[in-house]
Amino acid sequence: MVEEGLEIPEPTPVDEIRKNREHRSGVPVLVPEPRRKGGKAMRVNITVPSDLLESIDHFADAHGFNRSGFLVHAARKVMEAEDV
Repeated sequence: MVEEGLEIPEPTPVDEIRKNREHRSGVPVLVPEPRRKGGKAMRVNITVPSDLLESIDHFADAHGFNRSGFLVHAARKVMEAEDV
């Protein structure tokens, strides 16, 4: 979710989860909060050629991303490769 620029929801208390009958046979697992890179997600306006945007959307969808998430992921990979 972080890589896709989505907000991480607040954790649900274990007692609240156990109140739901469907969850009673489950085993609670504590998951550490991922490190957040870059802080709060912000909306931006960019200009992209329409054919490239269509390709981005198809690629992102085929690989389990939304448009924003894919662009963030791609930007991070390029910057890490350049060691910026």
